[in-house]
Order: sequence, then C-alpha cells, then structure tokens
Amino acid sequence: MRPPLRTSLLVLLLCLAGAAGSAQGGGAQPFLRVQVQPQRSIVGQPVKVGVEVCVPNWFLSEPKFPQLDIPDAVAVLPDEIPVNSSERVGGQTFSAIKRTYLVYPQRPGTFTLPPAEVVVTYALQGATPSQPTSLPLPAQSFEATVPPEAAGLGYFLPTTRFTLTQAFDPPLQDLKEGASFTRTVTATAAQAFAMFIPPVRVECPEGLKLYPKDPVVQDATKDRAGFAG
Repeated sequence: MRPPLRTSLLVLLLCLAGAAGSAQGGGAQPFLRVQVQPQRSIVGQPVKVGVEVCVPNWFLSEPKFPQLDIPDAVAVLPDEIPVNSSERVGGQTFSAIKRTYLVYPQRPGTFTLPPAEVVVTYALQGATPSQPTSLPLPAQSFEATVPPEAAGLGYFLPTTRFTLTQAFDPPLQDLKEGASFTRTVTATAAQAFAMFIPPVRVECPEGLKLYPKDPVVQDATKDRAGFAG
C-alpha cells in the first residue's frame, strides 16, 4: 500500500533537514552576539558596537566583517587585533572572534544598526570546510543627545581638550610691501576625529590678499593607547 502523499513529503523534508544538520557539524550552527555600549551617548562621542562571531569547532579563515552605513553617523572598524576565545555551548566547543566598531553619532536622536551580515567559514566534522555562512546583525538601537549647555551652539564638538595655535613663516617683523608670508592655523581636539573639527574661518585684513590652501586632516595615535585625537 502506497503511503499518503502528505506523509511522503513530510518524511522527505525530515530527511533533508537531517542531512543539512549533519553537513553543518552535527546540528551545531554558528551564531553571533552584538553588544552596544552605552545605550545613551553624546553627539560626537563613540558608541562601541561589539560583534562576537561564534562557530562550532574552529575558523578556517577570518570572518568578513561588513562596513556599517548609518545615516548621520560615522562608523569605524579600527585596525586592531581581533579578540579570540572559545566556550562550551550545549556540549559543543565553539570558537569566537570579536571585533568592535566605533560609531560616532552626528546629531541627536535614535540610531539603529543597518541590515548587515558577517560571513564565516569554519570546520565541520572531520575538518571538512563549511560553505560561506552569512550571519545577520540584529537591528539594535542607541540614542544620542546634546548637553543642555550646548543646545544653542551652531556646532557641537565634544572633546576633553581643544587647542588652537598659529605660526607665521617668515616672522611678521620687517615685512615690506609686496612680500608674502604663510600663516598656519592648527586646531587639535583630544579623542575626536580630525574630520569632525570644523574648518577655521580666516578673515583677510584690508591691504592683504588671501590665498587659502586646502586643510590637512590628520588623526594621531599612541603606542598601546591607540587613537588619541
């Protein structure tokens, strides 16, 4: 007697599911965790988005972390050594790699992580390479605010230290008509990317002609401490 068609389809689906689970390491599947700290930040200050990727057995190549395109925010994935670890989950050993994005909100409001995927390749049972596996990032959110004291400012740059210096070459003493000199104005902000510093507005006094050059933007790093400003 032939089994009903519905029963046959059910058996076929169960077999396919079992085969897929076996092919991916006995049912153990890769997963990721995302941690956003802090949940409330100040405009221009970094929000850390830690993405930890976990796979059964071990990685066969470094995960491919995506670029995060967040409107009205700058997301940076620092060129740092990833954090490696391992743990037991449900009796299975998982290897983990964690990298941390720095997200700088540029306006007050709520920000949500955009759709993005981390692609991993890992070892199945018998050290067989898995197919490239895409793990979607959950749509977590955070908020950015501006301190009340800075609410009326035309531009808000949060920093622990800001300096503005200038230099003249040659010195301004003994200048003659028709001579030229260079005035260099340098703005430095601690723990703030140079791209966030607004350009310096320079007015030209009567009797002089101004030939401005394009600004030079440079970030500073320190050994072990990393990004400094």
